[in-house]
Amino acid sequence: MENAKVMFKIAAAIMLSALVLSGTSFAFGKDRQKVFTDLKAGHWAHDSVIKMSQIGIISGYPDGSFKPGKLVTYGEFIKMAAIAGNAAVSDLKAEDGQHWGTPYYEAGLNNSYFSQWDISKAALDIPIPRKHMALIASGIMDEDVKISDYGDYGKIEGSISDVDEKTPFEYDIVKAYAAGVLSGYPDGTFRPEGVLSRAEAASVIDRLLKVVNKEQTAEDPEPVVVNPELEQEPIKSWVEVNADPLGSPDGSFALIIREYGKDLDAQHQELLSQLKILLPNEADAILKEAITLGRKPYKERKNSNTRKQYFGEYPVLIDHIFDTIYIDILPKGYWDEYWGIRPGQVEEF
Repeated sequence: MENAKVMFKIAAAIMLSALVLSGTSFAFGKDRQKVFTDLKAGHWAHDSVIKMSQIGIISGYPDGSFKPGKLVTYGEFIKMAAIAGNAAVSDLKAEDGQHWGTPYYEAGLNNSYFSQWDISKAALDIPIPRKHMALIASGIMDEDVKISDYGDYGKIEGSISDVDEKTPFEYDIVKAYAAGVLSGYPDGTFRPEGVLSRAEAASVIDRLLKVVNKEQTAEDPEPVVVNPELEQEPIKSWVEVNADPLGSPDGSFALIIREYGKDLDAQHQELLSQLKILLPNEADAILKEAITLGRKPYKERKNSNTRKQYFGEYPVLIDHIFDTIYIDILPKGYWDEYWGIRPGQVEEF
């Protein structure tokens, strides 16, 4: 039975090697080149992104971009992990009406990377937290990698200030941390509820492949090059997304638009797309209030326009300071003395 499983995974690996993150396939060939219009050669994750693209684990978007700063979703990460882990997928194309990530989600279930109680299929389009990345990585490493290979369990766990025996998926976090698949932060935290960008996720999968000795190589890899014109005129991303911004509670997100007003249509479109990832039901209403606040004049240049308001159960702080818009999304139901208002109330100053 074990030998059959191994052979099945090898067959799946051959079939999966041509897949990309978007669910489409490509043929390797010297006459084709992939251009990521928004990925500079000097980008810190450049090598990992290129490598993962060459072996068919990730790809960019139809417009030629990779969007390295965009938050990675459950669906995207599970698909990358399923391909990297050689998970057997019976049907690589979702059925009519199904989410594109359904076959990979089911592959994760079938290979015991996670359970349906750990990760719901309904979460495929929302950002995946680090704790669940660790769970999936631990499942892929399985028994091939042991924490004892890296040191004493208690000492390793003790070196992570925000993880203990009460932390959900504690063992998986410690295992992924010890193996170097998911690193901690300079302040000694792991931030289980934190999220990562697509570039960071590519780096995680790259490290995972190295740990489990499953690095794949394409026989005739598709060349991936950086747009030669990028250094002169890079494609600008208007919206920055930061998880757990400085001074905010864990689980917060800050969306930032600098030079607000320079290209309003593009700025609003990108802002809406990011909001729909984070808060799909509240995205349109938040965008509307951000635009309304952005159009209000300053009494003095040193002043800012600020609005506190609940959207659903989420407290949202919108600031327009000079030419920058800040949208801080706090955790559901969060309240402290500074926030000071309750659902249904609005404060503007």
